[in-house]
Amino acid sequence: MVTGMKHHIRNLTSLLLVTATVNACPDIFLDAVATVESSNKPYAIGDHGKACGLFQMHKDAWEQVSHSRSQKGLEVWSYASAFDPKVSRIYASDYLDWMTNSIRSKTGANPSAAQVYAGYNQGLSGLAHCRYDVNLTPNHTVLACNKIDRLTQGLILKP
Repeated sequence: MVTGMKHHIRNLTSLLLVTATVNACPDIFLDAVATVESSNKPYAIGDHGKACGLFQMHKDAWEQVSHSRSQKGLEVWSYASAFDPKVSRIYASDYLDWMTNSIRSKTGANPSAAQVYAGYNQGLSGLAHCRYDVNLTPNHTVLACNKIDRLTQGLILKP
């Protein structure tokens, strides 16, 4: 009985880890990013052909998420799945969670949705170059961050 119970608890713990990982990014934030990035068009292609799907992810970011998911034992998909709304949402959520945690660890504060979006748009090193200040990013990013802020009602991303 005890051996069976340990196995059941291990499976439940794994399920909770997967659920927490997949659903950590708030839906309001994901919806706002899809609106800003692609006007909610799953087959959008942008950045001179380098970004695709609802969330306009670049292949390098997609591969980073795939690597992270693989290490956690989670399902991974090829970059061709960036056009699949469900899969791209999972990948965007994972990437935005990573960005949120990275900004939090660098600044010591919970970032706003606009700040995380600025990192998503400019890359973490690009945002770091701007001292994590959205207002110091290029004008097109500032405008997009303002839209993210409006759509998420000033959301602060907490652990």
